[in-house]
Amino acid sequence: MRTLLALLLLSLSGALNPLQAASQRTIPVSVQRVQLSFIPTTGRLLNAEGQRMRRSLIWSDSKSQAFHLDRKTILRLYTGPRYQKGKWKLPEAKVAEMGREEVEKLRHWAQLGAALPVVETGTTQEGVFYAVLEKPKRGASGTYLVKNGRFAEMKVKMERLVQSLVDNGWQLGTFNPTQVYMEGSRQQRALLIKAYAYDGPARAQAALGDYYKEGLELFNAFSEMVPTLKANGPPLSNGEKTSDRVQIARMILEAIRTGTTVRVVYAEKNQQKIFHALPLPASLRHNDFLKGYIRAILFPEKDSSRKPYTLRLDHIREAQFLRPEAPAAPLADEDVHAVAYKVAVDKGRKNYRATLRKAEDFLRRRGASPEQLQLFRERLESFQPRGGQAPKRRAFTDQEVLALAAGVIFHKGYPWSETEYNSFLSPAADKLAEEGASFEQMILFFKTCREAPVKQGRFNSWSGD
Repeated sequence: MRTLLALLLLSLSGALNPLQAASQRTIPVSVQRVQLSFIPTTGRLLNAEGQRMRRSLIWSDSKSQAFHLDRKTILRLYTGPRYQKGKWKLPEAKVAEMGREEVEKLRHWAQLGAALPVVETGTTQEGVFYAVLEKPKRGASGTYLVKNGRFAEMKVKMERLVQSLVDNGWQLGTFNPTQVYMEGSRQQRALLIKAYAYDGPARAQAALGDYYKEGLELFNAFSEMVPTLKANGPPLSNGEKTSDRVQIARMILEAIRTGTTVRVVYAEKNQQKIFHALPLPASLRHNDFLKGYIRAILFPEKDSSRKPYTLRLDHIREAQFLRPEAPAAPLADEDVHAVAYKVAVDKGRKNYRATLRKAEDFLRRRGASPEQLQLFRERLESFQPRGGQAPKRRAFTDQEVLALAAGVIFHKGYPWSETEYNSFLSPAADKLAEEGASFEQMILFFKTCREAPVKQGRFNSWSGD
């Protein structure tokens, strides 16, 4: 009895819960003669008194988390992607290696006057690499200035920074506003505060000038586009085919605002692929768009299956809005109901949002009017969540769909009542929606049943009908 009680107390205290122990992992950090503690699960850095150190979003990125040590220095901890479910997404040794490479580049740039000095580097007992860097004197981040339409204030200093990089043969592989800080209250100097894996000596130094010129043109375009988007100003693009990088960026932002699908020619692994992409508002979070990344629902041109995907803006060779083709017959309100019926079976399930996005994209491509999109949402609200786990799904042929509809139509009219007819219609529709029929096939099924004549022109008027 005593043994069982002891085990129970240990369990309650967490001593027997290794996952909980992992989630409470703390990394001691000794820097500048100050003892700190970093908690990976929360991303917090605590001083010796247990107070939280202020985080710097400007200096933080996917491989490091940055904190203000004092007025003059920044601490960057190269912890990699956030600690989740007791596992790191990247090996700590790899993240530390990435950190050392970045710091080495920042040191080179500091010698050119293009970055601030690295004060100290080190590695904790648990293998986490860190660096202490000088802070700029006041000023503002390139991200802030560009997002607020103030690129003109940084243009001259950016040109000097670029010229220094060109003269010394440095190419920034992902040249973007988040890498830049404008030091001084009047943007007296442009400094680089981040380095990426693709940054390094240029292979073709002669082309560097054109490369940076295009980059600064994109900075300037961002500075005009983002405020226009925030203010819900005039359209940024008419969606016509273009291969110009700035026009492509404008088109992507307009597609995010209007929910328009874009046909893109995308270069990947020495191949060019054609996709239909629905850019997502998530692209604007964490300044991903300014970094040159686009989050989109992406699918091959000849395939209706889609998945969330990340595109690089500089890999898009050509883009144009995907104009919805006029269907042979206008999309009827009953067709909207058929699409809502398929989405409704996933209400309460993990894949519901993904199914909803696909349905809305489908309706737009089929030319649904704003009123029909609103009707779709209202119909969807009328369905109760089903929950549970979705069954394994498969592809139906149109012949299978029509055969299932024929079985329902057999009961449409006398001698069956309308209640009996519906008792065959609903299970058949559920089977199609649950087991993987496409939106087009759901429309085909309901339309076939709807347009079939009622036997003898009436239903059997049994009690309850």
